[in-house]
Amino acid sequence: MNPSTPSRRTISQRWKRWRQSHWFPYILFITLLMVGGIWQAYQYWWGVQIQRWLADGAGSANRIAVFPASWKTTIGTRYLEPFEPITHVRLFGGRLSEMKFPDGTSRKIVRAVPTSPSDLRMLKWLPYLSNLQIYSELEPDSWEVLADLQQLKSLSIHRTRDSILHFSEKMNRLSELSLEINEWTSLSELKSIAQIPHLRKLRLGVEGDRLPQKNTEGRPFLGEQLQGLAASRSLTIIEASIPDDSVLLALTDRLPNGNFPLIKVSELRLSGSNISNAGLTNLHHVPNLVHLDLSQTNVDDGGLESIKSIPTLRTLYLAGCYGITDRATEVLADMAGLESLNVAGTRLTQAGLLKLGTLKRLRSLRCDVKVTPELQQCFPPNCKIGRR
Repeated sequence: MNPSTPSRRTISQRWKRWRQSHWFPYILFITLLMVGGIWQAYQYWWGVQIQRWLADGAGSANRIAVFPASWKTTIGTRYLEPFEPITHVRLFGGRLSEMKFPDGTSRKIVRAVPTSPSDLRMLKWLPYLSNLQIYSELEPDSWEVLADLQQLKSLSIHRTRDSILHFSEKMNRLSELSLEINEWTSLSELKSIAQIPHLRKLRLGVEGDRLPQKNTEGRPFLGEQLQGLAASRSLTIIEASIPDDSVLLALTDRLPNGNFPLIKVSELRLSGSNISNAGLTNLHHVPNLVHLDLSQTNVDDGGLESIKSIPTLRTLYLAGCYGITDRATEVLADMAGLESLNVAGTRLTQAGLLKLGTLKRLRSLRCDVKVTPELQQCFPPNCKIGRR
C-alpha cells in the first residue's frame, strides 16, 4: 500500500461522520416517516381483513377508541376503525352463506362451523389483543395455535368437547381463564392449568347435567380434579357452578400432602351452585377468604354457622337464598368484620335487619325491605342501604 493512500474508514467512523452531517436529521426523519407509513398501511390492510372476517359471522371485536366521534361521523367509521387496535375478540364460529329457495329468492344466513387453526392464526397479528372468548367448537389442531397467542391475558372457552387443555401450560401471561369441565376431563390436563404462573382468576363451568346422579366414581373424581386446579399458588379468585355438596367438600378438603388447596384464594363465587349447608362445613379451611358469594343456593340459617369462624370475611352475598330468615341475624351479627352484605331475595324482615346494628364496619347493605329512618340510623352513617 502506498503510504500516501489514506486508510479506509471503519463502519463506526463512517457512522460517526455521517451522524455529524447536517443532512442526518432530515434523512432520519424521512426514513422514519416512510417506515411508519408502511407500518400503518400494513396495519390498515390487516385491520380490514379482520373486520371483514368478523363481519362474515365469525364474531365481533372491541377496539380502543383512538379517533374522536366527530371524526368518525365526518370521515366514516369504516375508514377509521381498521386503524384502531383490537383488544377483545369474541368468536362464534360462523360463516356467512347464501341460501337459495325454489322460487328464485335468496337470503344470507350464518352457518355454525368449528373454529379452525387458520382462523386463530389471524389473531396472531393483533399485538394489543388481551381478551379472547370462544363460543364455538375448536378443531383439534386449533389448540396448538391458541397456545401461541402469548399476548392473551384473559381466555374464555365455553365448549371443550375434545377436552384438550394441555395447551395452557404454554400461556405464561394468562391471568384469567374460563372453561367448562366434566367428569371426562383428565386430571393431568387440569393440573397443567394449575401450573400457569400468573393465573389469578378461574371461572369453572362444571357440567353437572352430564354427571350421573348415582355415580359413585364420577363426582369424587371431579372433586379431585378441582383440588388439582385449586392447588395453584397464584390463584386468588375462583368462580364456579358446583353441581353438589360432595364436589365442594372435596374442593376444600385436605390434600394428601396435608395442605389445603384453597390456601391463597380470597374470592369464592358459587352463585347458582346446587349446594346446601353440608357443603359449607369445610369453608373454614380457606383462611384468606375475603369475598364469598352464595347467591341462588340452598343455604339456609344453619349453614351460616360454618362461615361464622372466617375472620377475614368482608363481603357476603346471600341474594336469592330463600332459606335465610330472621334467625340468621344471630349469626350475622357476630361477623364483626363484614363490610358488604347482600340479603335481597331472602325472608329477612326489618325487625331482623335491626339486629345487625352491631356491624359497625358495614358499608353496603342490599335488602328487600323498605329503608326507613329507623333502619338507616341503626347502621353507620356511611353505610349505603338499598333495595335490589
